[in-house]
Amino acid sequence: MEVEIKLWEIRKDKNVSLRDLEERTGIGRSTLNRIENGQSSPTLQEIGMIAEGLNVNPNELFKFIL
Repeated sequence: MEVEIKLWEIRKDKNVSLRDLEERTGIGRSTLNRIENGQSSPTLQEIGMIAEGLNVNPNELFKFIL
């Protein structure tokens, strides 16, 4: 099973720019961009911060691929 982060999808659905999310989370735009593009895996702390910044349950950030 593979896990994918749905950050881009959720961010677009909520009309939140990378700049907005950076301000809400304190995580740099370049880091958020790498997470969105699958170039970097977020830490547990970052997952919590992103979920809070987007006002979603952390589980909603993940897409499980069988």
